[in-house]
Amino acid sequence: MRRFSERVMERLGLPEELLDGTMRLTMTGGKQVRIENHQSLLEFTSEVLEVAAGRQRLRVIGEGLRIISMDSTALLAEGRILTVEVESA
Repeated sequence: MRRFSERVMERLGLPEELLDGTMRLTMTGGKQVRIENHQSLLEFTSEVLEVAAGRQRLRVIGEGLRIISMDSTALLAEGRILTVEVESA
């Protein structure tokens, strides 16, 4: 039997990631990255952007990286994105 919260999320059309804390990554054309459900910014330079969410870490390596916007759940960055690495503990 599904939990009440799962049924509510489905009925509202919201993604499951919001419930379990899984990061969601959207990359556009190798120049923009949006990371949702992050918990903290671990490192940021013009070449490295690293965030954490629970037992996961996401590392973006690039050139000219800059944070366009960031709030408690989402981060939007731009630059030349070369590599994206995901690490799970």
